[in-house]
Amino acid sequence: IKQIAHLARRLPEYVPEASPEDNKIHHTLTKLAGIDNSVWGSFNRKFDILFGEDVRVNGRLKYVRRGEQGMTLVADYLSGLDWKSSHYIVDLALPKLERIVAEMQYLWYEYQTLHIRLLIVLMHCSSAPSSSAQQQLSGGKSLPSEIEFPITVDDDEDVTTSRASSPPRTASEPDDGFMPPPDDSDDESDKMSTSILVPFSHTFTSE
Repeated sequence: IKQIAHLARRLPEYVPEASPEDNKIHHTLTKLAGIDNSVWGSFNRKFDILFGEDVRVNGRLKYVRRGEQGMTLVADYLSGLDWKSSHYIVDLALPKLERIVAEMQYLWYEYQTLHIRLLIVLMHCSSAPSSSAQQQLSGGKSLPSEIEFPITVDDDEDVTTSRASSPPRTASEPDDGFMPPPDDSDDESDKMSTSILVPFSHTFTSE
């Protein structure tokens, strides 16, 4: 339960946020009950509807959502249950919770992996390869002198855009693949600009 609460605060921006129009989690946890109205029956039905193994789209759990009415509400709901009572069958409940944790971990780690890859690309671009290497990398086309990539500063911090510039060479500079360090100018236009757009290939749907 603590893991769910922890990961709920770190879900990536591309995970949809629960809203009045997208309130499957809130409606299920607060309105539905088990067929027999028992405590265990209600818990079992709610979590099978929201996070059952068969509730997936493109391999991902369908109803994972950010926000206070999303996975944070799930963590709060679970924290309020009396797990020491005889109403709950912990051995049967545990796989359901582990499935939720595994899904949230996947989303977070994929988000981090995406930005690690972008940082690697950024490092390669900032090394200013020689003209022959540029031709190989670009397939005979001219490479842009400026490339922008969204990168993560910290898990709870802003997503910013880092700029990698490859200034044109002068006739006196040797074509040896070396690029001098960027000028530490005070010009505000050269500083990093913020961006919250993150590319993502998965499709989430709501009901």
